Amino acid sequence: MTMPAPPASVPPADRMPLRRLAVIGAGPRGIAVIERLGAASRTEAWRGAVEVHLIDPHVDRGGAVWRTNQSRALVMNTATCQTTMYPDASCAPVLPVEGAQTLAEFLGREENGGYGPADIAPRAEHGRYLLTVLAQAEAAADPSRLRIVRRAAEARDVTGPLDGPQRVLLDDGEVLEVDAVVLALGHLATAPSPRSRRIAEAAERLGLLHVPSANPLEVDDTALLGRERVAVQGMGLNFYDAVGMLCEAAGGRFLEDPSTPSGLRYLPGGAEPQLLVGSRTGVVYRPKPDLRPHLPAPYEPTVLTDGMVESLAARPGGLDHERDVLPLMVAELTGAMARAGFDALADEEAILRLLFPLGRRARALPDAHARTRAVLREAIAAASAPDPAWTLAFRVLSALRIRVNELVDRGAYTSVSFLRDIDGFLKNAFASWASGPPVRRAREALALEEAGLLVFAGPAMSIEVDESARRFAVRAGDGPAVLCDGVLEAHLPGVDLPRFTSPLVRAWRERGEVRAALLPDRHGDEPVATGSIDVADDGTLIGTDGEAFARRILLGIPVSTAQPGSAITAEPGTAPQLLRRAERAAIDLARHAGALPRTSGEELVPWAMQIVVLRDKKALAADVDVAEAGARAVVALLDDERSALGGPWHDALARWVEGGRIRKIVRRADGKRWRDVQELEGVTVEVPFGAAVAGPAAVRALPPGPVRPLPHALDKLQVGGTTFVHEGESRTEDAPVTVEVSPLIEITSGKLVAQVAHAAQRAYDLMDAETRAAWRAQGFAVRVERADETTWARGGRPVSIVDAGYTELGGPTETTRARW
Repeated sequence: MTMPAPPASVPPADRMPLRRLAVIGAGPRGIAVIERLGAASRTEAWRGAVEVHLIDPHVDRGGAVWRTNQSRALVMNTATCQTTMYPDASCAPVLPVEGAQTLAEFLGREENGGYGPADIAPRAEHGRYLLTVLAQAEAAADPSRLRIVRRAAEARDVTGPLDGPQRVLLDDGEVLEVDAVVLALGHLATAPSPRSRRIAEAAERLGLLHVPSANPLEVDDTALLGRERVAVQGMGLNFYDAVGMLCEAAGGRFLEDPSTPSGLRYLPGGAEPQLLVGSRTGVVYRPKPDLRPHLPAPYEPTVLTDGMVESLAARPGGLDHERDVLPLMVAELTGAMARAGFDALADEEAILRLLFPLGRRARALPDAHARTRAVLREAIAAASAPDPAWTLAFRVLSALRIRVNELVDRGAYTSVSFLRDIDGFLKNAFASWASGPPVRRAREALALEEAGLLVFAGPAMSIEVDESARRFAVRAGDGPAVLCDGVLEAHLPGVDLPRFTSPLVRAWRERGEVRAALLPDRHGDEPVATGSIDVADDGTLIGTDGEAFARRILLGIPVSTAQPGSAITAEPGTAPQLLRRAERAAIDLARHAGALPRTSGEELVPWAMQIVVLRDKKALAADVDVAEAGARAVVALLDDERSALGGPWHDALARWVEGGRIRKIVRRADGKRWRDVQELEGVTVEVPFGAAVAGPAAVRALPPGPVRPLPHALDKLQVGGTTFVHEGESRTEDAPVTVEVSPLIEITSGKLVAQVAHAAQRAYDLMDAETRAAWRAQGFAVRVERADETTWARGGRPVSIVDAGYTELGGPTETTRARW
């Protein structure tokens, strides 16, 4: 008997690598993976040649959301300085970072528009930035090591064994056989919900209009024209996008008019329908404060601190948001207002009115239009000035949102509280403050209201069908019905695995190769199924039988439960998940292709000396004192007997300096976290209050080690945003070593500490034994001076530190010098 050949879609798992990879999705995540693969290919560990295919129908236009050919009426939701495609020090990247350029740096060039750091740019501009990052990765790639192939196609299916080569079926009929694949997908289209289906069926039967939820670029806005009244479901960012696109389609214009509350006057094109706008919660997104030309530093909580988050997450039984967390949020806000002198808002009732102007729950309001209009008018006026109290509320809430998300990520809430309080209300309330549109977009919406073309229905909006009138009957609660001849669902498709219409995901569902993720069950609650796709910690797909597909790695929105904190872009200095997961995925891809060794990864993990600075917000130190203390701590650690040959620190120091890159990472801590760091091996140096320029300074230097994993006491300490008082000259006199700081650069306090420590370390290495002994006798005292340009131009110092430019600086830059 002749045995049938095995299916071609399941090649043997033990075959040699094909040395071919696929990345599906050419948005920020997909291009980040490509950029990190390029970085990996330039390391000494890389072996051989690999071909990677970047697959997306819009691969030459920046991906589906950021297409370069879209209307300029669609704008970003963040300032240019809040986006980057390159990991910085906060990400502790394993792979090298070269030619890093943030969106602000790219768009700040005159030839690219000359945007300021706090400006809001059209989405098409971000698409141009993505294509530039991709083009730079292609140009930097050595084709004998990595070849990047763009494929303008849609992936219809991915098949293959649990741990073997995969086959990618494209919509043009071609099949790519690859060693592994990354699916870097954003919001996926979904089939209509039962409610949406009823609306669609009624629209078809009665000749009405129904526009389902979709990417704004996929909506035919001309279909709205000529309608009498259209119900708009959703009051978030897609609502504002719909306003902009509808007015553009109608040919209407906005003129400046200081006499109106919006500051604009709308000249209709003539075919615009009246929009009846509402939602479940009725919360209209407030505009972000106009903070140009520069955004302020992020707010650092004093109540809901990192330490408090740790304590809350460890509580047995789980958190009830209303009981355990909301009072802390209110205390944070009232305390911040009191310290800033905004006494009218330093009150719990005032804060709650500010946060929830339409009430704490989604209840219909008889005066919903007037109240929502008042909220929007007040928000526009406060955001335009901008009002300092309003700006402070925005900053505090943005910080609190991060803390609450961390509690959610760690499964700290009970399932009941999560569904009722977080998912049911707080997400939207937070977004209405922290994720609002630019001021201009909110002014345009209000101008439409002033023109009689927009009416707010408010919370508890529902849509039925009036068969006799042959119209949609729209109500808010038990209020009177308003007849509409169209419905626009102005919200993005939800994350809902059973309803995803992607051919690829549908094929996986049919074969049982994908399952829904569950919320973490830590408190004895019933597990809560989500619409998110379930993946392992490393992003590998999990099938219905619990087995993981080791060669299929998923990133982003469709796996948001398993990868909480997924964001649409990456913000510098915040250890963005988008970039950290992209690097991990790139390394895993390269290993599957045989380009990197299948080991524990130690050969790719750089070593660094961790330097922890005390940052006491009540008595902030001067940066010069912190830099001097940091230099002394580092040199004292190098000179410590434990660092000598045979000592417990010697081998770690030897490995760290091997290759000449003495990498240092500066983190900040206060309170209990500072005390916890003292339990780790290292050397602490303090500058007491009387000897300091400002508040007391303290720094602990730790023996070098791999940047990951870190001890628990270090893991949660932040890197970005480390700032101290930048004023006053050093009070240190007669120090044996002086470190000069370049007058030609501006760097953060954390960067200053690292660069001064570099210079002091090199001085220690180069000086003779007698000089070193004299320096030791004075406690390795260092004086930091900010050189003037004349002195700096003369040069001539025995130590010169040139930063490689991987993080803050735009390339190799001389930062400090040392003399003795």
